[in-house]
Amino acid sequence: MNDGDDTFDPVKYDIEEILMDNGCEANICNPVLFFFDSVNTDESFSALLLIMKRSYLQFILELREEYLLPQDVINIISTYIVTLFRHLEILLNKKAVLTSANIYSSSTSTLPKQNKNIIKIYQLHETLNDLSNMVESISKNNYQFIKNCEKYFDFNSPEQVVLSSPNEPIELTYFIPIDSTLSFMLKSPQLLLEISENIQQQRINVEHDSDLMFSIRDGHYGNRFDEDSLLIQLYLDDIGLTNPVSAKRDKHKMTMKMLYYIFRKEFTDSIIKIQSRSMIDRDDLVDKIANDPNIIPLKGVIGPSPLRELIGFHATTSLPRDLMHDFIEGICPVIIISLLKQASALRIITYIRIQERMENFQYGKFDSSNQPPPLLVKHLQKDHMVATAAQKLCFFKLFPIISNDVVDLLPSFIVYKVLREILDLLLLYPFRKKWLHVLGELCETFYETMLSHFPDKITPKAHFIREYKYMINDFGPAVR
Repeated sequence: MNDGDDTFDPVKYDIEEILMDNGCEANICNPVLFFFDSVNTDESFSALLLIMKRSYLQFILELREEYLLPQDVINIISTYIVTLFRHLEILLNKKAVLTSANIYSSSTSTLPKQNKNIIKIYQLHETLNDLSNMVESISKNNYQFIKNCEKYFDFNSPEQVVLSSPNEPIELTYFIPIDSTLSFMLKSPQLLLEISENIQQQRINVEHDSDLMFSIRDGHYGNRFDEDSLLIQLYLDDIGLTNPVSAKRDKHKMTMKMLYYIFRKEFTDSIIKIQSRSMIDRDDLVDKIANDPNIIPLKGVIGPSPLRELIGFHATTSLPRDLMHDFIEGICPVIIISLLKQASALRIITYIRIQERMENFQYGKFDSSNQPPPLLVKHLQKDHMVATAAQKLCFFKLFPIISNDVVDLLPSFIVYKVLREILDLLLLYPFRKKWLHVLGELCETFYETMLSHFPDKITPKAHFIREYKYMINDFGPAVR
């Protein structure tokens, strides 16, 4: 670097060289020491720029390596920093004063005479101090941060709930009431307009073709809803706390059930017609539990629903089954593992070969984002598939391709084929009412093939599949 030249070309400096220069690697665990002790006000302009670049590289390095932030988050942070600099430039321009051209011109000057905007150094210091104080006040402590969010963004602070008993160490939880969240969301005119237009477009499509089903409004229970009302669909799931970088991912997992499907059905014969529990039947069970709490659970009911105060809600008419948990994370992995274990028992393929085949399989462009992890030997032995819902669905659809030389030799492959037809129907949107009869026949066929080939794998979710014809008729498409 030439001390007489204040230009700085970042292309000339390799990132690794910058970090290694002046003991940067040794100071990586002490960012305060690195950022400030190395700054010398006597350095040239280009040297100061290099120091700033080092400090920013150190900042990004810690975000990536120590705090494991993904690249898209880092890009957002960088964008906001650049935006802050642009705002600073605007502030400085506002404080600039217009000076006479005579101050900068002389008889020997070759530059054209023109007015220039300048800012005095004390004004620059004041501006930077104001900006620094503003940034520090925002992140001074959590209380100030929350107050600033409430002031500028209508932030809604979570409500605190004490979980522990009076004689136990204090344990707290926090939640934001859903009515407050919905209230803030519905203040947006654009959101209301899009919702209204979407509902209106669905109504027009149904008027032109009454066989289409877009939502619960097109189901049996949707007939009672006012067309001008806004329907809220709540999706309830487990809450898991995991450490994804630990040796045992699921060791620290904690799950809370916020709601239960509080009615079940008993099946003793694969031919009998499914008799759904009526509102009167369930209310009668709840009354019996209220009179004698010692009898819970009573036919699967443990008490009144936490949502019973909601207008239009009833446990037998407002809690449809969940396609993802019943099929994609429920019965589909069970069938895949059962087929593979049968192939191993028939000496068609070994567990090791199954694992190698999954490791070597080349996924296509549209499946690579949901590529499932290999099915290990220990997973097959424990009847357990470790994957997300999207990965399990990808594996289920590609199973005949991955195991193309195996499936034709399996006597129970008919179970997969029937289940695949059911799933293909359920994932269609919009759904057609004339498909309900076909869906019902397929579900009954699937249940009968399960009894023939995998009777020990008939779990409650295998029973639930037989309900989907009635569920879609009552609640609309399964994907909604």
